[in-house]
Amino acid sequence: MKSITREELPKNALAVIVGRFACLHLGHQHLIQTAIDECGLENTLVIIGSENVIDDRTPFSPVDRATWIYSVFPCVCLTWIKDYDDDTMWENRLDDILSQHDGKPVFYTGSLDDVKWLSEDAMVRVVDSDLYVRRHKYIDG
Repeated sequence: MKSITREELPKNALAVIVGRFACLHLGHQHLIQTAIDECGLENTLVIIGSENVIDDRTPFSPVDRATWIYSVFPCVCLTWIKDYDDDTMWENRLDDILSQHDGKPVFYTGSLDDVKWLSEDAMVRVVDSDLYVRRHKYIDG
């Protein structure tokens, strides 16, 4: 993957943020807001992962997680992706989702560790923030 700066963003960038968002914390909010600020609301896509999973790591339904995101970003484009036992199936589903949107996907993240699954040619925008180290700060409902 290629890590890029704000200045290197393609003119037709589609900011993509993939996460479980269980719970939506201040780091997530900063990441989404940065994507909106840099690419525009109309060019920002939030993808809630683990749509089909409710467990200790993801204890909230996708509807709950979407509600939290919409409470802060009421007009953001949002969709879901479920977990698959096969990584190729997940990647194909992500490609299907991205093909429905215009622009060159740029994956926004707080850490390259969070996007290790991306292909070598993917563009990544790492948004530095001390908020990402405070992962236990949650929004009030």
